[in-house]
Amino acid sequence: MTTHQDTVARLWEFDPEGAQMKELDTFIGHSNTLRYVDFSPSEQRCVTACEDHSLRIWDMETAKGLYLLAGHHDFAVAADFLNENTLLSASWDQTINFWKIPS
Repeated sequence: MTTHQDTVARLWEFDPEGAQMKELDTFIGHSNTLRYVDFSPSEQRCVTACEDHSLRIWDMETAKGLYLLAGHHDFAVAADFLNENTLLSASWDQTINFWKIPS
């Protein structure tokens, strides 16, 4: 998965025979540059951290947003699933937030 300043995260698959990357899905919903992506332990969800000060939890199968996490006052620059229902995020606002995510 890649993040970009165009506000879209993209899921890719590598085709070894053609030595090419094939775009499988796009994850659209942020309004600024994406800084980070992490996958849940089950790989059923992912989180993106964004310069719009938010994080989003995505369903990997549908590429649909599940949750918008707002609470940072500056760029959200990192996020990490500690387990399926707990997330840690960091921001340029010099805070680290813990989030409980519904199953």
